[in-house]
Amino acid sequence: MVDRVPRNTSELGPKRGRFLTFLFPDRLSPCILIMIKIYPDKGECKMSFMRNALSKSSVSALALSAGFAVVGATASALTITIDDLSTAGVDLTINDGDIGLDLDGVVNGIIISGLHTVGGYTISGLNAASTDALGESELTQTSLDVAGGSTGGLRVITSSVFSAGANSPDASNLSFSLGGSELNSTVSGFGSAGGTPTATLSFSPGADGTDSFSADTSTSAVLSDPFTMYSQIDIGSVKAGHQTSLTATVIAAVPLPAAGFLLFGALGGLAAMRRRRKPA
Repeated sequence: MVDRVPRNTSELGPKRGRFLTFLFPDRLSPCILIMIKIYPDKGECKMSFMRNALSKSSVSALALSAGFAVVGATASALTITIDDLSTAGVDLTINDGDIGLDLDGVVNGIIISGLHTVGGYTISGLNAASTDALGESELTQTSLDVAGGSTGGLRVITSSVFSAGANSPDASNLSFSLGGSELNSTVSGFGSAGGTPTATLSFSPGADGTDSFSADTSTSAVLSDPFTMYSQIDIGSVKAGHQTSLTATVIAAVPLPAAGFLLFGALGGLAAMRRRRKPA
C-alpha cells in the first residue's frame, strides 16, 4: 500500500527515498527507481516523493508496479524423496515442516535435514529451498557428503508447486544447473517444470576423485499457474572411503515481467516532468 506523501523532502531525511529497494529474506536487491521503498517482511510498501514532482500517470504506474513487486514468497508443498533404486519403493520422503525430519519443523519453503541412511547410502546433510516471486520461481537442492552405494544407485527428487514463473500462453525460460565437489561417483540430473524437462547433465569421476564439477542447461516451457517444478538427481556408487557433494537448481522465469513495463513507464513520466520543470 502507499503509506503517505510527505509535504516536503525534509521529511525524507538527507539522501533518502532515492532508490527502489526490495527486502527479501537473506538478501537486498537495489534497483534504480526513485522514492519507492518496499518492505516485504511487513507486507507493505512506502512511496515518498516531492509534492507535484510526478504526473498523475507516473504516480499510478509506480503504485501499480509496486503492487506487482510482491513479497518474496515461499512456494508450497516442498518435498524431497530419496530412493535406493536397488530396492522397491521410495525409501524416505521429507516434507517441509515434518517434525523430526525437517530440523526447523516449520512450513517455510525450506527443508534442513540431517544424517540419513537410505539403503546402501549415507547422506550427512540434505537441504532444499523454494522461492516464488517477481516473475521467477526457484528450487534448490543440496546433498552433502553422500557415501556408500548400491547396484541401482541413489535417486533424489526435490519438488514443489509454484506460480510466479508462469507466463501462459507465452513461454517462460527454464534453466537447470548442477555442480559440486569431490566427484567420487557418477552424477546425473535434470530439472522439469510443468511437465517440460531440461536436458540431462552427466558427470563421471576422475582418477583422484577430488574434481569439482559444474554445468547448466536451459530450454523454454509454457507454464500455467500453478505448476510443479522438480529436480531429479541420480548418484552412482561412491568410491570406498570417499564422498560426493552436489547442488542442483531449477529456475523458471518470465522473460520480462509485466511490472517491468510499468516501471519503465513511470521513469518515462518522471523524465518528461523534469524536462518541463527545467528553467529556460
